[in-house]
Amino acid sequence: MRAPPLRRRVIVLGVAVVVAVTLAVDVLLYFGFRARLLANLDQVLDERAELVSREASTLDPPALAAELQALGIRAIVTAADGRVYRADPPSPFLGRNLPPDDPGGPTVGRQVALPKGGSAVVFARRAGVDDALQKLLVLEALGLALAAALATILLLLASRVALQPLADIAASARRTAAGGRGERLRPDRPGTALGRMSTAYDDMLDALEQAIAEAREAHETSERLRRRSWEIIETSSAAFVAMNRSGAIADWSRRAEETFGWAREEALGRPLVNTIVPPAYRGAHQAGLERYLATGEAPILGQRMEVSALHRDGHVFPVELTVWATEDDGETLFNAFVQDITERRRGEEAIARLAAIVETAQEAIYTRSLDGTILSWNLGAQRLHGYTDEEAIGQPVSLIIPPELWDDVERSMRLIRRGEPIPRHETRRRRKDGTDVEVAVTTSPIFDETGRAVAASTIARDITEQRRMAAALESTLSALESALEDARRAEERSRRFLADASHQLRTPIAGIRALAETLLLGTTAEDRDRLMADLVRETSRAGRLVTSLLQLARLDQGRELAPDQVDLVALCDSELDRQRALAPDLDIDLRVGAMPDEPPEVDPHAVKEIVANLLDNARRHASSRIELSVAATDGRLEIRVSDDGSGVPEGMNDRIFERFVSLDGRGGSGLGLPIARALARSHGGDLVYQDGQFLLSLPRKALGHQPADASP
Repeated sequence: MRAPPLRRRVIVLGVAVVVAVTLAVDVLLYFGFRARLLANLDQVLDERAELVSREASTLDPPALAAELQALGIRAIVTAADGRVYRADPPSPFLGRNLPPDDPGGPTVGRQVALPKGGSAVVFARRAGVDDALQKLLVLEALGLALAAALATILLLLASRVALQPLADIAASARRTAAGGRGERLRPDRPGTALGRMSTAYDDMLDALEQAIAEAREAHETSERLRRRSWEIIETSSAAFVAMNRSGAIADWSRRAEETFGWAREEALGRPLVNTIVPPAYRGAHQAGLERYLATGEAPILGQRMEVSALHRDGHVFPVELTVWATEDDGETLFNAFVQDITERRRGEEAIARLAAIVETAQEAIYTRSLDGTILSWNLGAQRLHGYTDEEAIGQPVSLIIPPELWDDVERSMRLIRRGEPIPRHETRRRRKDGTDVEVAVTTSPIFDETGRAVAASTIARDITEQRRMAAALESTLSALESALEDARRAEERSRRFLADASHQLRTPIAGIRALAETLLLGTTAEDRDRLMADLVRETSRAGRLVTSLLQLARLDQGRELAPDQVDLVALCDSELDRQRALAPDLDIDLRVGAMPDEPPEVDPHAVKEIVANLLDNARRHASSRIELSVAATDGRLEIRVSDDGSGVPEGMNDRIFERFVSLDGRGGSGLGLPIARALARSHGGDLVYQDGQFLLSLPRKALGHQPADASP
């Protein structure tokens, strides 16, 4: 890829700097202006809120709404009894009234608590702020474009003059590269930066011409050495190869042409490592050359060794190599005689390879005749079966076959006699100590020169550990999946708790903040006492909500129960006494059915909290009567709570147990019933609403510690 001209890069970089600086200034200006406008808007809302607070002390909600409309302020006034009054002054732009919650453009509002109860929300339009910011953005964009254009023009003019000396140097370099000699810049003012660059360029040309002269002289010396050794090289029966210190081939004999397939003219000057060294050994060759040039140490010099060489057609063959180094006028040459030993090595390697495969293999490898006599026995077979080669060779193969598998082996030998291999299969073999081992076996026929099967070769691998590892891996994966599922459920419970807490705490905290802000503004002693009472009430509400949320969190984590023998009837009667004290006008009855002789084992605190939640809920909705019944049925405990109120709306039997769901609109947190159900399920029981009453079902003995889900 071609790099852009220097002049263009200078211009682009300069313009980029100007644009970046201008853009940074524009951003600072925009956000500063925006902050000021929003501060003014907040001031307007503060003034309107203060006006509402002042007027509300003497005006009732209808009059307050009328006064705000007369003043041209949009507002919503909510009386203590829930009635809503709107201040809808005509829009100055549309000439008609608009509702305060849709005043013809984006608005902001502020809520003010009224001294006699209720609240008022005053509004202010953002349209002016947004219009001013849009105009500022347009002006900043125009300024940015103008700055970029001016910077481009100025840099274009300046770069033409400043970079001209560099153009002269480039032109001179091109002429020198084309073959020109003796050309120099010779600057008039060498003390300047460009003058020093021109002087350095002239020095570089001097050094280059000197290097060329030295290289020509070195080449002539090399030619003399080559002619002096040529007679010896050509009369040798081995291939002669010479390499200079840079790794290039410096000499190449006729025998080398025959051995490696490269003509002399083609080989000279080529990197020796890429010409006759196989790729696998090139790294070691290069490292040895570099080590010699750095330290003068080369263990292979003067030694006769057998290595691998690369032929031109790509095949690798073995050679016998002798290397020595010579020095002449500071030039190092590495000389080598190379003898092809392919035929000699071929026989040796075939024998060694077969022996190594058989003797060092981890698998058990043995051969047997067609009548089942063991003919050979490797180390792997000794390790697998426990017999030495002296003990096994000459013995029938039944020595290592369990008796119940002899028929299978005989069928396999019939296939071998027909020249058919036995595919890999899993079976059992017998050890010397009489134990069996699981193995994977492959058997192949061995043929003579006529193609007739004369023996069988068997490879057997012990798969006992493999099967054990597979079983262990399966167990580990199962445990990991279970752990991941537990982690997912824990994460879901934590996420749900945080979402519920942040959502539900917002309202009471906002109320506390509003009351506190009103107190800080200053009120009469009577209003201050009332506001302080409201503040205490909201704080208590928030505290109860936090307590409920923490209890739900503990239940989600799995509450640790403390089961104990409990007199369930006495526990319920105690809770009924508390309800009679809270609601003396209600008729509250307890009905006791058949109970077990032995008291049930449940967590008394948890069951008491469940019953209390159910009775509190019944008390809030009952008209005149509450009934609680306790009985034991089919090995379980049942507690039923009913009242003569309106009951749960149809289709909402499960929804009432969802968190933060309150259907009566009486200010409850919506957490009592979810907590009660979660406590019931932590016992191994359940809480449902059916047939117009709440049914709590518990085992006679709590199951203990387990996570509880309050959702239906």
